[in-house]
Amino acid sequence: MITTRALRRTITFAAAIVLACTAVAEPRDTAIRVDLRSDQTWMEYLGQVLNPSPTQSNQFGYLTFLRGIDDIFSSPSVRDASTARFTFVNETTTLSVVNQGPLRIVTREGTTTIYLQTTPSDFAYLDSFRVGVPIQTSHLRHVVVINTTSNAFTTYFENEVTDVTPVDFDGTTLSLGRVGDVFKTTVLGQIPSPVPPNGWIAGFATGVVRPANRGQPIEHQ
Repeated sequence: MITTRALRRTITFAAAIVLACTAVAEPRDTAIRVDLRSDQTWMEYLGQVLNPSPTQSNQFGYLTFLRGIDDIFSSPSVRDASTARFTFVNETTTLSVVNQGPLRIVTREGTTTIYLQTTPSDFAYLDSFRVGVPIQTSHLRHVVVINTTSNAFTTYFENEVTDVTPVDFDGTTLSLGRVGDVFKTTVLGQIPSPVPPNGWIAGFATGVVRPANRGQPIEHQ
């Protein structure tokens, strides 16, 4: 015969099992917001440059690293533009050109758009890098320092994010920063001979820690 006390213990134990199972079954928060407010590297990329006129320059390519994302390519064995899942296009206008000895300094402004790619990209077609879903847009200013003897160059970008569109990425809601975030990019490049393209480039971007955030813990979302 089961006593009242034993029955209560059985019910309590069963309830604990139900609660434990419920806790395990609860879906986890799958949202990822790439943090641009720390000074960590958050993206790396490869690309090319095409200058359609003396006052215009387009830089485009694909991301080879995006913090928080493991499957940056659709194929684990083929890692190039055709399998890249994130691409970018910079559209810039030349503001000034200054020469000093073998060095040439070119200053430009424009926009950067990062895309979640929906089809394979191909460097033979600039537009193939922007057929995806735009997930981040930013205003840029950059300075290119060209060694006209070696045709090597370095470019320094500063971008301010003007639009962020969260997207579904493999069942995860992905956001690249927030509107108003600032990031800086360093790019190394080489001008081939002959052209086009007008340059091969590789670079990485880091976020900017604003004074209001210094010394404060980074919010993880």
